[in-house]
Amino acid sequence: MKRRKFRSGCIHHIYQRPIDGYVIFHTRRDFLVFLTLFFCVKKKYKVRILSICPMVDHLHVVLEADSKKDLSAFVQDYTSRFVKEYDLSFGRTSGRLFTRRFGCAPKRNDKKARTAIAYSYNNATERNLCNHAIDYQWNMLAYDGNNHPFSAPIDLKSSSSAMRKSMRLVDSYHRTNTPLVYNVLGRLFQDLTRQESLQLTDYILFMYCDVDFERAYRFYGDRGTMLMAIDSNTGSEHDFQEEWVGYTDAVYADMGRMLLSKTGLRDMKDVLNLPIATRYGLKTFLLSQSDFIPRQVEKYLQLPEKKPARKGGNKRG
Repeated sequence: MKRRKFRSGCIHHIYQRPIDGYVIFHTRRDFLVFLTLFFCVKKKYKVRILSICPMVDHLHVVLEADSKKDLSAFVQDYTSRFVKEYDLSFGRTSGRLFTRRFGCAPKRNDKKARTAIAYSYNNATERNLCNHAIDYQWNMLAYDGNNHPFSAPIDLKSSSSAMRKSMRLVDSYHRTNTPLVYNVLGRLFQDLTRQESLQLTDYILFMYCDVDFERAYRFYGDRGTMLMAIDSNTGSEHDFQEEWVGYTDAVYADMGRMLLSKTGLRDMKDVLNLPIATRYGLKTFLLSQSDFIPRQVEKYLQLPEKKPARKGGNKRG
């Protein structure tokens, strides 16, 4: 096994993907559990986060670490804790979710650092989820100095008692550096209106965000220059081979809506908990409803990729 690359004094680009390329971030809760856990774990290690970008089927992190030991321990810690919570949300024992080794590429000069930062932040624009990197909620870029980038400002006087209670609970969990796991999020959101749910999502992300934006900006000069630069140049990454299926990830949201309507279930977790034979039937349903790419449907429903039959096999008779 190759030794993991690490270079002292450099920023490092971390890349992780799930086994079989499955989609794992199906719901808002998946993103919130991961991100609050990520930032809570981060406080245990000597690392500085310059960018974090969870996509539906993979993850990018650009960071600085004082040592290879800190970097490896940090990644392994947040990964194992998220896998445990993810599996608990399905009522199953913890197992593997990500591929065994994560990618790690040191960037040895400022130009390569800028390229890695731009590439990470621009993943969502590359997958046609938004027009600008700052418009993707889960890369945290919009939360630098803004506590409501994707919702209306919170007016406590007119907020419901359920909303105020949820905010107090978020404050309490954040104050004790406790991540918001699935059962906690279920309680926080259960009595909120749609608008309040959007507001609470913003509130949570703003409270927990621990990205060193100023350090990232210094590679470009300032915030404005960085935002302009990453909008102009998506960056590149030659150290990892990503599997991108189709031209957009927006289709996954369409699949989710169609599956919930078809099954009558309320949550994609319930759909993914259906027997594998039932999920193959849902794959057939989705392919009959739209021009989805079969591999995208398999990834979304967490179905093994069907390999083409071998030609020239042995014949009986």
